[in-house]
Amino acid sequence: MKLSELKENIDLWEKERSRREKVLILLISILLPIFLFYKLYYEVRQERIIKLKDEIKNIELDIAKYESYVKKEKEVEFKLKEREKFLKEVQEILLTEEEIPQLLKDISKLIKKNKLELLFFSPKIETERDYYNEITVEIQIKGNYKDIIKFLNDITRIQRVVNINKMEFTSSEGEEKIVFKGTIVTYKFTGKLL
Repeated sequence: MKLSELKENIDLWEKERSRREKVLILLISILLPIFLFYKLYYEVRQERIIKLKDEIKNIELDIAKYESYVKKEKEVEFKLKEREKFLKEVQEILLTEEEIPQLLKDISKLIKKNKLELLFFSPKIETERDYYNEITVEIQIKGNYKDIIKFLNDITRIQRVVNINKMEFTSSEGEEKIVFKGTIVTYKFTGKLL
């Protein structure tokens, strides 16, 4: 299909459709991906974090219980090895202090890779939690809708736990590009109980 034919088809479609249909299609094209992202990515990640928190609390209770079993050394050693394996898995999922700058660089690279314009990027103060710190970064980018969605998908492929909260899409009338505002949240393993 030639470019001129495509333009004619788009003009014809635009003339035939009512303003209501155009607005409805625009809303569906924005809200459907957001809904799918929320259901297929965000909720799953939140459940995973809650599960990890519960398991960490259970580990703490188990350690206190195992101290009373010091005489049963072999049994205690076996259970401690299992718990150490779990903590290593948690450490693999959560960032370390040294990995934070690299994660921020990776996000910056994803912005460039997806041909987006970075308007605002501001890391906030870490929030301390049991065994981990929550790291929040406010971000604002501008680009084509498909490039922004590709960027959000790329973030989900990062090996560490990264969530996107408070998403907002805005566009100016007559402009092709839209602005995405959101909060990126990741977690740093500290091993400290508050």
